[in-house]
This record gives sequence, structure tokens and C-alpha cells, in this order.
Amino acid sequence: PEIIKFGDKWHMYYSLVTKNGLAVSSDGLSFKERPMTGNDVGGIPGALALPDGVRIYGCQVGISSALSKDGITFQKDTHNVFSTPQQGLICDPSIIRMSDGKFAIVYKARPQ
Repeated sequence: PEIIKFGDKWHMYYSLVTKNGLAVSSDGLSFKERPMTGNDVGGIPGALALPDGVRIYGCQVGISSALSKDGITFQKDTHNVFSTPQQGLICDPSIIRMSDGKFAIVYKARPQ
């Protein structure tokens, strides 16, 4: 799972094979499952809290993403955020914002 603080709640995004699930908590310890939409970015999610919403990332023919203003209802992007010409699996994205404002992504790659 990927857990982020968004607004005054903790959001846990977790894998449901090709989609992702969501659980929300007020204290970061006890989570309750919440329905979410637009979560078909691929499994093993990464998530990033932004000033105006949440972006989730998943592995689906490269790294795909979706954006949400409330952390629950997502709109999938029309393109992959990252892909490579190499054949094989690219998955398990983890994204951070660095001190210079740029973003870094770490992912797993397995050649075919």
C-alpha cells in the first residue's frame, strides 16, 4: 500500500490486481474502506498529495496515472507518464517531490 496525508485524512491506496482500492483514516492507524472511481491505472499504486488533489500511479503498459481533486474520484490521464522501449515489466512506481520542486520516480523493471 501507499499511504499519504491529504487534507486532514490519511489515504491508503492498495493493489486490487489491475485496479486500486482506497481506505481512509483520521488518525493514520484505523482505516475504513471507501469506494473510489477512475482507479484503473494498474496495480501496485504510488500516490502523491498535491496542493490541489491527489495523483495515483500504477503499472499498465508503462506507468500510467490519474488525478483527483478529492482523493476518491479519479480521472485517468490519456497517456502514460513513463514508458521505455525495452520489452518487459515496468511497475511499482513511487514518486516524490524533491527540494528543488522536480519530481523523481523509482520503479521496478524486469526485462522480458
